[in-house]
Amino acid sequence: MNDRRLIEDFLPIKEISAESSREKSLRHGHISTLHLWWARRPLVACRAAVYASLVPADFHAPKNGPENKRASLGRANAAKFLKELCRYPGNPKIIEEARKNILKAHRDRTGEDGPPKVLDCFAGGGSIPLEALRLGCEAYALELNPVAHLIELCTLVYPQKYGKPDPNSVGCDNGKWAGLAKEVEYWGKWVLEKVKAEIGDLYPPIPAHLIGTGILPVGHGSTSVSPVSNGSIGILPVQKDLFITHRNLPHWQMGGSTYFVTFRTKEIELPPEARKVVLESCKHFDGKRYQLWSAVVMPDHTHLLLTPMEQKKVSRSTLIHPPREHLNSPL
Repeated sequence: MNDRRLIEDFLPIKEISAESSREKSLRHGHISTLHLWWARRPLVACRAAVYASLVPADFHAPKNGPENKRASLGRANAAKFLKELCRYPGNPKIIEEARKNILKAHRDRTGEDGPPKVLDCFAGGGSIPLEALRLGCEAYALELNPVAHLIELCTLVYPQKYGKPDPNSVGCDNGKWAGLAKEVEYWGKWVLEKVKAEIGDLYPPIPAHLIGTGILPVGHGSTSVSPVSNGSIGILPVQKDLFITHRNLPHWQMGGSTYFVTFRTKEIELPPEARKVVLESCKHFDGKRYQLWSAVVMPDHTHLLLTPMEQKKVSRSTLIHPPREHLNSPL
């Protein structure tokens, strides 16, 4: 029996690779937003691999026509189908057709009517078993890493097990289980309110519609608030309005805040004498430009915990720039 599979014969690699690259820039609803797994496989590539592993090489070849052209026509048909199948997030009609193709191929091969079983022994972030489930297979995933295992549970198991409302289980909908998505949203808000009640005074509230827009809250009778100019560290007067900037450090700035500052050398390690110079430089403006709470000088990097003094504006370089005598100190 010739059991050659489509993955052994042909895949439109160029098109699948291009869609995989595009998928990386799309976040809404993607599995990668659950947790940043270091070896995340693109979903469309896994979809192609699963499908092409379960249907025979000649599945898309025409049943009639010249024998010498069946293989080339089959590859052309397979390419057309896979290009449509392997789009993110995917066309439900094409995915349903792929499920039927897989069931038919499995039935022709084994005589069984049920879905094929797919085992991923090194499942990692769960891309392969997720796509196997999407294509109607019975998926099994193994992973020793506990973080990856938790990702797989949240991706593959819990949505199927707890995803739908259940009047026989306890939950947030008048005591009934409302479905996983609504339950997570409800209890997430519950935890947030508890946290706000305990430590909310330490973090200024930002209206949800303003986050990420560059439009900042207005307070203390003013009609507008301008963001701190590029290159400034955001040392603000006592009104303590919050400023949000993009691509300028720090991104969130408010007068009276305490900042964690870190900087490092470039491909060198400082000897003990040099580290002493760095430490003295960090301490030089303590009580003048900032209140220095803690400083740690390592061979190739430095950590500072400081609160800038209340001034209108001081650039980052001015704030932590070492005094001239330290710059001229021999190492």
